[in-house]
Amino acid sequence: MPQEDHVEHHQRHDAERQRCQERRIIVVSPLDIAEEGHLGHIKVPALTPAQQPILESLVMQTLAVETAIARGYDPDAFVFHHNDTKVA
Repeated sequence: MPQEDHVEHHQRHDAERQRCQERRIIVVSPLDIAEEGHLGHIKVPALTPAQQPILESLVMQTLAVETAIARGYDPDAFVFHHNDTKVA
C-alpha cells in the first residue's frame, strides 16, 4: 500500500472509530443505511456469500478488541473460567 493510501486509510479508520464510539448499535453491511440516533453503520464492500460473513466478522472483532483496550481490558485474556471447559 503506498504511503499516501496508508495514511488515508488510517484517517478513515480513526474517523469511523470516533463515529462508532458515539453509537450503541453498529450495523456492518454493504447496504446503504442511514445513521440515526444510536444506530451506526460501517459500510463494507459487497463480496460473495461465502466471503461476506468473514469480512463482517473481522470488522466486529476489530471493534471488540479496540473496545476492550479502550476500557483497560486485555483482549487476549481468558474471560470465562468454568470447571467444565476443555481448556486446561
